[in-house]
Amino acid sequence: MRRSGGGGRHAPFLLAASLGFFSIAAQTLLFRDFLSAFEGTELAIGLFFASWFLWIAVGAALARRCGALAGALPMLSLLYLPGYVLEHHFILAARGWAGVAAYEAFPYASMFALSLIATVPVSFITGFLFALACRWWEQ
Repeated sequence: MRRSGGGGRHAPFLLAASLGFFSIAAQTLLFRDFLSAFEGTELAIGLFFASWFLWIAVGAALARRCGALAGALPMLSLLYLPGYVLEHHFILAARGWAGVAAYEAFPYASMFALSLIATVPVSFITGFLFALACRWWEQ
């Protein structure tokens, strides 16, 4: 068996692939929680994806202004862990924050506002890290 001399040669690819895999897995699990907390209606699904894409866009726009942080991408990728825990907590606490019992219908105005708040952490970090990863990959 022949060993390759460039041990760190695949590190950028592995980091990017790992971040992508974690982001997909985290968003899938959070989407499941969101559907149970926000009743799983078509409106709730639309609000999830609308707020998800909104915060990804905001994170990517901010990362364009913070391009100097691209070198710190490996350390910044650790933000996903507390971001996931925080968003999971936000989603599970949304009914309590709105004062809506489990047997009551979720009011649309509260659902809209809380979906914007609940999806911030992982979605923002995804957009931010994706834009930084593009710059990091170029370097």
